[in-house]
Amino acid sequence: PFWPKMVGAGLSCGLLQKSLPNCRCDGTRRVVHRICRHFLNRWLGAPGPVVSYPRQFMIFTAFVLANVCIWLFTCNLYSLPALQETYKIQVEEGRSHSNLTKIRIDITRVLAIYMGWFLLVRAMHFVPAISSRAAHWNACPRDIKGCCVKFLMGDGLMYVFVAASGLLGLSATHSSDTGEVGILNIITIAILGLHGVLVGLFCLFHVVWHHYVMLGSLPDSKAAPPNTIHQLETRAYDEHVFGEGRLFHGECPICLGMWESSDQIKVTPCQHAFHEGCIESWLTSARTCALC
Repeated sequence: PFWPKMVGAGLSCGLLQKSLPNCRCDGTRRVVHRICRHFLNRWLGAPGPVVSYPRQFMIFTAFVLANVCIWLFTCNLYSLPALQETYKIQVEEGRSHSNLTKIRIDITRVLAIYMGWFLLVRAMHFVPAISSRAAHWNACPRDIKGCCVKFLMGDGLMYVFVAASGLLGLSATHSSDTGEVGILNIITIAILGLHGVLVGLFCLFHVVWHHYVMLGSLPDSKAAPPNTIHQLETRAYDEHVFGEGRLFHGECPICLGMWESSDQIKVTPCQHAFHEGCIESWLTSARTCALC
């Protein structure tokens, strides 16, 4: 799977210098570095420039982290124990709405687990070995696999978190508990759900901001990936293929120069031919066909 390899490779490559500063086995360290770079280059592409974070972004990151930690602390040390105690009392008294409390407990546990996963993923994005590559990866068009990875590793599940927190808070309005314990239970659920929605919105904004900061570190986010030119088909000049009324035009659409037998000709997937130097220069500022 994608994410275990990226987690292991990213953390190993980013923390290796600190964890093995006095390692006498330089050969082993170089091998580990090479393996980490291999997995990172394979799954995230070649490294880009080091991402520089503005001060405002770091302040907001600290604000979001504080809110997430408060939510996790409240959820695990107060809300969950209170809900479990309420559920135990309801079962002992044979109340019919104990099933609703059990559903609330399960939802709260799932939300807490996902928030921990979200913290781990966002922390990984601050590791230089990953953030510099993630900028290139986010700028490239994605296939179905890439969209699924973004859903799991990006902000996809956070939308589910916000919706589930909202439903959890709204469920407090349908509680039939009475007495002091019942009222405290209703307040606990309402606060947990409302705070969860706010924390989720903060996290979504942080993900979007982080995305644009990483894209801003690229020299030109509109440029094609560096190895694109090598992935294009190379053709030799053939007068039966190049010319008016034939498969390819009789001249390069960029420089309008006629083809010569010594030309290095590159053909795009849309079957348009260009001089290698012309299309290579074009791809430094665009990721589309120069003719299309």
